[in-house]
Order: sequence, then C-alpha cells, then structure tokens
Amino acid sequence: MSNYKRMYNNFVFVLLLLLTMLFHSCANQLPPSGGEDDKSSPEILTITPKPGTVNYKKNIISISFNKYVDKRSFEESFYISPTPKGSVNFDWSGTNVEIKYPESFDINRTYIIAIGKNFKDIYNNNFPGKTFAFSTGTRLDNGIIKGKIYSDNLAKIKVLAFMLNEINSENLNPADKAPDYITFPDESGNYTFTNLSEGTFRLFALTDDDRNNLFNKDFEIISVLNNDLYLKGDSSVTNNANFFLKNTGLLKTGKDFLKELNSDSSNFIFSNIAIGTEFFPDDYKFYLYFKNNNLTKSEIVNNLSVTDTITKEAYKLVYNWLNDSLLEIFSIEKFKHASVINFLVNLKDTKKNIVYSMNMKIAGNKNFGIISGRIKSVELPGSPVYIMLFSKDNKFITYRKKLLDTNDFRFDDILEGSYSVFAFIDNNGNGVFDGGSYFKFVPSEIFSVYEKDIKVKGNWNTDNVFIEF
Repeated sequence: MSNYKRMYNNFVFVLLLLLTMLFHSCANQLPPSGGEDDKSSPEILTITPKPGTVNYKKNIISISFNKYVDKRSFEESFYISPTPKGSVNFDWSGTNVEIKYPESFDINRTYIIAIGKNFKDIYNNNFPGKTFAFSTGTRLDNGIIKGKIYSDNLAKIKVLAFMLNEINSENLNPADKAPDYITFPDESGNYTFTNLSEGTFRLFALTDDDRNNLFNKDFEIISVLNNDLYLKGDSSVTNNANFFLKNTGLLKTGKDFLKELNSDSSNFIFSNIAIGTEFFPDDYKFYLYFKNNNLTKSEIVNNLSVTDTITKEAYKLVYNWLNDSLLEIFSIEKFKHASVINFLVNLKDTKKNIVYSMNMKIAGNKNFGIISGRIKSVELPGSPVYIMLFSKDNKFITYRKKLLDTNDFRFDDILEGSYSVFAFIDNNGNGVFDGGSYFKFVPSEIFSVYEKDIKVKGNWNTDNVFIEF
C-alpha cells in the first residue's frame, strides 16, 4: 500500500471518529465538564403557551429550562389535565423540549399543566413542582379545591381528581381509570387544584410508586375524602378537603408496624421494647414478633413473664395473638409507678434454646402530665367522637378518649413527651377510624388533626386544646 493511500485511510478513520464523537455528544446533551457540581434546582425560563393564555389553537407545548435536565424524570413528571387525545411525543433539543399531541386540544376547555417534584436535572437536583393553566376558549375556569394531606412521607403522593357524571359516579375506580386532574402537595402537605370547571368532583390521594396515575392495591396506599365536592359557579372555592394517610396505630399486622420492632441477638424475637428508652408508661402494651417461628403458642406463652424486680411479684397478663407470629401482651393491672419490671421470655427448654430478658423503668408520678380541651362545635354530631394522642417519641404509646354527651375532654397520667392529637367522628360506632373505600366508593369518617404537637411536662396541665371538625 502506498504512503498516499495509507494517509488517506487514516484521514477517513479520524474523520469518522470525530463525527461519531460529535453525534454522541449532541445526542446525550451533556453539559460542559469542569467546575463544581450544580446544586440548584432546575428552573423554567419560558413556556408556551404562557400561563393564563386564552384562545390557544396549537397542539404543542414548548418549555425551555435554564440547564440540562434528566429527560426521563421530566417525561414521567409531566401531566396535562384533562388528558388530550392521542399519544404524547417529547421532542428534545438541548435544554428545550416540545410536547406534541397528534390532535388539537378540545375547544373551549381549560387545561392545567403540572410538573411534579420527581423531575430533576442531571445533577439530581429536584424541581419544586409547578402548575400552569391555559384555555382553548375565551376564558379560564376559576374553580378551586384546597386541602391538606397528613402523611409521614409526602415524596410520592399525588392527588387525583375525577369529574363525576351520571354514568361514572357508581363505577369510578382509580385502579383502572386515569384522573381528569392531577396535583401535588407542597412540603407542608398542602395542595391546590386551580382552574376547575363547575361540577362535582371525587378526589383521591395516593402514593403513586409506579408513577402511572393509577392505584395499585398491592403496594400503594390510597385515601378518600369524607364526601364528593361540588363547585358551583365561576369562582367556587372548596377548602379543607383533607386526606389522612398516617397509620393511626390501630393496624398492627402491616409491614410498617413490624419495621418498628427491635430484634434480639438471635434475630428470632422482635419487640417494641426499645433499648435506651428512659421511662415506660404504667399501661404499656408489649408486642412480640417471632421470625420463622416453629414453636407452639403454648411453648411461648408458658415461658413468658413480667415481674417486679424488687417485690418479685409477677403481673397477670393477657395474651392476644394477632396472627401466628405476632403476639400482643398487656397486664390486667397497671405497673407500679417508679418501679423496674423485668420482661422475660425463657425458651431454654425448647428447640430454640434462647432467653430474652429486658428490664424496664416505669415512670414515676412526677413524669406524668395532663392534657385537656374541648371540641369547638355547637353540639356533638350524635355519633361518638374519639380523641387520640400519639407519642412522637415512642410510636407504641397512644391514648384515646371517647366522647358522647360532652364536648370537654381530659387525659390524666400522660407520660411526659411530645404528642400529636387526632380526632374522628365514629359514624358506624366501631371505635376505629374508617378511611372509607375507593371502590365501591364509601366516604371516610370525618377527622381532625390538631395543627401543633403538644409538649407534655410532668405534673403540668396543658389545657385549651381545641378540636375543630
């Protein structure tokens, strides 16, 4: 091969290599290298149509960002309500994207664009979440629904709104029907639907883990309101459309409950006796979970005791098996104040051959306080009202009070610490907060959450706790 031909082949190779590198660089839309990582949230520079636009006739939405973003997270976090006809197409160019639909938007319709908080840039900085509205008609709808979501984790929660009519009101199922509108809570749990048309709406809040805007009962959590909502007129506003997605402490067989239990050294016994807890209340309930249990219930119960370490008195216990492996235990009488009790599971004479022993300090008189207050309403609703206290320091410490013929309540002997207050109207009289059913639809019972945590101090009365429904 001649030198000229060899030089030509090398030139072609280098040229192809450069073109390939240039193509991949453009395709991946990588930012310039060097410098410190960007820790700021992505921002929208421009959006077309602009928020508040009317008489919009195109079927394209254009958005320009201030930086390179993660395309997939944007496409999974972009929603337009109500959903236009046809499959959406995302056309990317640098930091710009065009969202195209094959057909025109419906005439005389207000559309709401929502971009969720799971959207992020290439440095994993999350977008704060925003909504915009535009109209294909001469005006924007102005209906508003506001509420709050009470949950321990707001990260993946969405609020879905469905417009009801004579056909879908009986068979509406959020597991197989996409919503008409979607919005997201802020960091405090507050959410708002804006620019809604007049009509009746059914709302659901759910943890949309798979991000498909449908409820999956196998691994997602859903909450319903205590009634459907009707927006009347052009500027109708509905407030206090609140959802409750917290565990009230009554469901003791779920995975979240078991995660709170502490393992012994053998990894066989899991209990709610946390090492390092300073004091326990005098009516503390014990929960034991036996992992991969091959013992009989009698073998466990007959080898379990709770004893005063000074007097050696054994407390009489009640055993309640919640399932084959989860046992609830409580004493018939309260534990003596300022005493130390020993909780013992002696399985040395069984095939497990282990001993589980824990000493627990019971709080003294000086460690208990009082909480008192009133339900702020003209009269009670006719059904029992339950007031519940949940310890922020120990999830297994709860107190409850039933009110039937008085608006006043008082809790004595509350272990000092921080508490949240939850109340509900027990319409069906079963003593349990019923969150309703998403399908067939049954509204939840009416509830109220006291907005501030209460700090209980020993020998101190915290009064004027007012509950409003």
